[in-house]
Amino acid sequence: MDDLLSWREDRQRLMLNRDRDPLSTQGIHAVKLAGEMGRRMDIIARNNLRVLDLEGVFLQQFHNRKNPSEIESFERFTGVGMLLDAAVLLAHYSEDPEDIAIKDHLIQQLLATQGSDGYIGAFEPRDDGSHYWEEYNYHEGAYLVRGLLRDYELFDRPDSLKAARKLADHLMAEWPRIPQDAIVTTLGTDEAFIRLHAATAHQPYLDFCTREPMGRPGRISTMPLYEWAEPLEMAKELEDLASQADESDDTKLEEIPNSICHMYRFLSRCAMQLQLHRMEPAENLLVMSWRVLEGMTRHARGGMVVTGTVSMAEGWHETQDGRGALGETCATVHLLHFLDELLRLEGDLRYGDIMERAIFNALFAAQSPDGRHLRYYTSFSGARSYFEHDTYCCPGNFRRGIGVLPSFVYYGLDNGVAVNLYGESTARIDLGDDRELEIQQETDYPTSGHVVISIDPSITASFSVRLRMPAWCSGARVTVNDEPVDDAVDDSSGTIEIDRRWERGDTITVDMPMPWRFVKGREMQEGRVAVMRGPVVYCLNPDRNPGLEGMRLRDIVLDPSCVSSPERDDAVRPQGTTCRLRGRSPGRSHDQPTDLALVLSEYPDPGGREIYFRTASTNIGVEDELISIGN
Repeated sequence: MDDLLSWREDRQRLMLNRDRDPLSTQGIHAVKLAGEMGRRMDIIARNNLRVLDLEGVFLQQFHNRKNPSEIESFERFTGVGMLLDAAVLLAHYSEDPEDIAIKDHLIQQLLATQGSDGYIGAFEPRDDGSHYWEEYNYHEGAYLVRGLLRDYELFDRPDSLKAARKLADHLMAEWPRIPQDAIVTTLGTDEAFIRLHAATAHQPYLDFCTREPMGRPGRISTMPLYEWAEPLEMAKELEDLASQADESDDTKLEEIPNSICHMYRFLSRCAMQLQLHRMEPAENLLVMSWRVLEGMTRHARGGMVVTGTVSMAEGWHETQDGRGALGETCATVHLLHFLDELLRLEGDLRYGDIMERAIFNALFAAQSPDGRHLRYYTSFSGARSYFEHDTYCCPGNFRRGIGVLPSFVYYGLDNGVAVNLYGESTARIDLGDDRELEIQQETDYPTSGHVVISIDPSITASFSVRLRMPAWCSGARVTVNDEPVDDAVDDSSGTIEIDRRWERGDTITVDMPMPWRFVKGREMQEGRVAVMRGPVVYCLNPDRNPGLEGMRLRDIVLDPSCVSSPERDDAVRPQGTTCRLRGRSPGRSHDQPTDLALVLSEYPDPGGREIYFRTASTNIGVEDELISIGN
């Protein structure tokens, strides 16, 4: 523990000795998103949530409970608790009567099945409590508590709080009857019970989820949240496959056991430890978060891939292999939650650099452009496939992840506001002393780096506006009412802070140059580069590049000197972009003319098959700016 903490002693002192977070989501109201983030929120509600077969797929098992042996193994966990949580988030955001009706219907139908003891579940209850020994039943119950509690938090529904407490009390009462060696997933329990404690101040809820030894055996070390710490190691099966498999092998990695270091669990538990640290600062609650962050962003054996996600076959991944079961959607969503906790606790907007990379690439690539279909994994090398079900963890967590996007855009300062994510949006922000700020971004980001921020305080007032300056950006120009801002970027926090007296109608204009950059691959991608612009990774879709049949795509040699200006393209998203450049077929001599005219599209392109390519010279490559954030 000591060597891990030594490299962050200053931040340790900061996080152990203060009264409140330097950045906060308190006082941020009515955030509305447009642009690509807003579009993604709209289509997950309109084309996914609203067309789900709620009765036949999600609720039927709760109304007609069966013995688990009578249910197909995959259908034993529908993820209705996650669906409820997402439905509440999306209804609160959209304020659309149809979305509100969906979440109300889910709650009404689920509460109609709640027993006198508090139980809500898909399995027929047994007198000995063994229905809770069945995998995922406890997990489902925990997320049902979270969804009901979210309804109370956002819609002020006391009946939902009452039902959440009744179910939570039941889960606590059943816990001692579960054998210690039972394979029981407790994921979501700490999230639900910590929030339930915050809503009720009932200490037993906090003690239960933090002092009891929880965790699914084989996926994470089973121990109390207060004490949890374990090595971050890649499963030997994945390590062996990476070292033995030929790069031309399209072996899919879904079947590799994800024993230990299960990233969804790791990231969720890290985020919960940070929430505990906020309540009771303690050094041991920071250890795993710093271990994971350092492991993600180190140069050698780094666990985060260039698309901003983590995990292979759901486990810790260090080889930069992009095939098969890469980037579980649950892990991507919980990475965002983890980074949000770090950002608020440390006040460091550089975590926003990872967040936007993950959002515009890994997260959005897990959703079809029309919003209907979702992915469990999203590979960057080889064919991608959509998950064939609307149920289970990844679709549920994707909907939840999209539902919380508005909370990642703006954060409150002691006296002002921080802009973390760029994109068309509006928000109202409490400044204290009966002052309120309306803020609006007008931009086509990430199509360009031009952002106009309107600042409209309710009264003329002095406060700060802090802007995240992405690490990929060099030479940004910032003006206030067309007057240049002299403040240089603070490299220690990746920000520009403008502290002045603001009046209605003031505007901040940010111009961030977005040149093409060719980011060096690491580990299995060493000797190749990925093409990036701003936060977006570009991919090769063979369907948009006729004539590549039979070629090993990752051995195509790019000629960066032939790259053109970005071109507008609506195939993946409105006002999207493509990259046109020339290259050589695999094996073609460098002294021969280029023979390929290539078009690369943004990474969420469903037909994307490859992002890393060879170049005639490695000198044109740059290091990924994210690999230094955690060091």
